[in-house]
Amino acid sequence: ATAFDFLSSELMRRMKTMYLPTSHLYSLPTEANRRHKRESAVIRSVLDEAVKRRREQATQTSDETEDDLLAHLFRAVDSAGTKTEFDLSDEIFSDMLMGLLFAGYETTSITLTYCLYCLAKNPDVEQRALEEINSVLEQTPGDNDEPTNPIDPDQLPYCRAIIMETLRMYPPVILTFRTLEEPMKISGCVIPAGTQVFIPIWAIQ
Repeated sequence: ATAFDFLSSELMRRMKTMYLPTSHLYSLPTEANRRHKRESAVIRSVLDEAVKRRREQATQTSDETEDDLLAHLFRAVDSAGTKTEFDLSDEIFSDMLMGLLFAGYETTSITLTYCLYCLAKNPDVEQRALEEINSVLEQTPGDNDEPTNPIDPDQLPYCRAIIMETLRMYPPVILTFRTLEEPMKISGCVIPAGTQVFIPIWAIQ
């Protein structure tokens, strides 16, 4: 948890100071870079161990009842067989998990936090969302008030709108960047291909 918290906050710090060369040069012997390397190694070791353990379980049994992320990834690769363009090593699986951990875990929790905050500030919107959810649940067969089948998100357009509006007002990723593949002209100024363009999502919204 400590390693994850540090790496998350460090990523945000570097994103806010992208104009500084030290925010990009991880090889410099600074205290921040040394700790970044240590904490990254901690996260990597945990993920490597999870992949190794799950891989061993997969080779020892053909049971397909496992329903976690790695089980699905392993089965997807196995079903592709020789059609895959490259061999997915354990290191690649760890890279996938690393990306999902930071790009999917924290962004989702931030969005849900702001979503609940907005609902608490707007009880009329909360009431309408609850009515929509209850209406869908009443139409979904199940036992003990639990639906037997997953609910189709398309059945909850108002809830979807709430989440989308939350993302608009409080984007969990405040900025991103792209590298231009061809020249771009903005307000009479031509930006050459190969230029890194920063997109301030928070400022735009």
